[in-house]
Amino acid sequence: MLRLETIKGPVDDTLLRHIGEMYGVDTDTRYRSLDFVRAVFNGNPAGYSYHVFAFDGDRAVGCYAIIPFPIVSRGRAVPAGKAEALFLHKDYRTQRVGGALAGIAMMMLGHKFALESGIELLFSLPGADVGLILRATGFKMVQAPLDHRYFLLRPGEIRQLHGSRKRMMAAQGLSLAQRALAVAFNGHGRVEIGRSDYLSRQISRIAAREPVAADKWSVGVSEEALRWWLSFGYLQILTADAKPEEYALFTRGGPGGNVEILDWNLTGAGTAALGHIVRLARQEGTLAVSFAQQLAASPSLRRAAALLGFIPRRIERTIYVYSKDPFYRDPANLQFNWLFTI
Repeated sequence: MLRLETIKGPVDDTLLRHIGEMYGVDTDTRYRSLDFVRAVFNGNPAGYSYHVFAFDGDRAVGCYAIIPFPIVSRGRAVPAGKAEALFLHKDYRTQRVGGALAGIAMMMLGHKFALESGIELLFSLPGADVGLILRATGFKMVQAPLDHRYFLLRPGEIRQLHGSRKRMMAAQGLSLAQRALAVAFNGHGRVEIGRSDYLSRQISRIAAREPVAADKWSVGVSEEALRWWLSFGYLQILTADAKPEEYALFTRGGPGGNVEILDWNLTGAGTAALGHIVRLARQEGTLAVSFAQQLAASPSLRRAAALLGFIPRRIERTIYVYSKDPFYRDPANLQFNWLFTI
C-alpha cells in the first residue's frame, strides 16, 4: 500500500539518493550527483527543504520538495518556496491516496506542509501538464515578461519559435549570422571564470547592488544566496584582466536552458568576455544567451552585444504562484529572471 511521508530537512544521504535515483534518472540528469542534490536541498540558505516521499513498504517510489527560496517583495524578504523534483513511478500513477490520484495527493500534501510551516508564497515553473494540476489546487498562472537582448545558439530547440515556420527560418538565419560575428570579433583581454581569491570581494559587491525594484517581487541576491548558487554551479562569475572589482555574473543554462547575464561591471574586455560566455553556453548545449535591456546601460556590454549581433526581443515565461496576497497574481508586479530556476 502506498504511503506518503512528509519530512523537514536536512535529510540524510539515503533520502537524497532516492531523489537522485528517481528524479535524476527520469527527468534531470544533474540530480544523479549526490553532491548536487545535497547542495540544492540541504545547502540552500535555510539549510533544509520540505519533502514528501511516497513509499511502497520500504521502497521509495515518489518524491516532491519545496525549497525555501530567497524572494524579496516590496523591499522585504518573504518566506517563499520553490516546488521542485516531482516524480512518481509509473506503476503508481493511477493509484489513489485519500481519494486523489497519488501524484496530486503528494503535491497537495507538500504544499500544505510548507504553508503550515510558515511559507507565505509558493511558486513553480513546470510543464503544462503539471501546471494544470497546480491551477486545480489553487495556484495562479502568471505570464512573466522577459525584455531581453538575445544571442540564439539553437533556435530549432526553442519552443516559442515552433508555431511559425517563417519565424523559425528567420531565427535560424539570425543564428548563423550571429555565429559568424562571434568568430569575427574575438575581442581583447584576458578573461577567467571562478577565481577563488576574488570571490569574497565580488560576492559582497554583487549583493550590495540589490536588483529588485522597491515595488516588485523577485529573487533576492544576498551573499548567502549567491554562495548557494555558486556551490552547485548554477551561477558563475567572470573576471577580466585580473581586476577583481570588475566582473560579469551569469547563470549556466545547460542543455535546453538559457544563460542570462545578471550583472555586468566590466569597463574593458567586453567583447572578449561576452564572446567567452557565448562559447561556454554553446559547449554546454544552451539554447540562447541573453541579458535584460537595462544592463545595456553599461557601455562595454552595449558595444560587445552590438558587435556580436544580439537582438532585442520580448518573450514570456509561465510561472505558477500560490499566495493569499493578490499582489503576486499581477504580472506587472513580477520582476522575472532566470534565477527563478536552478
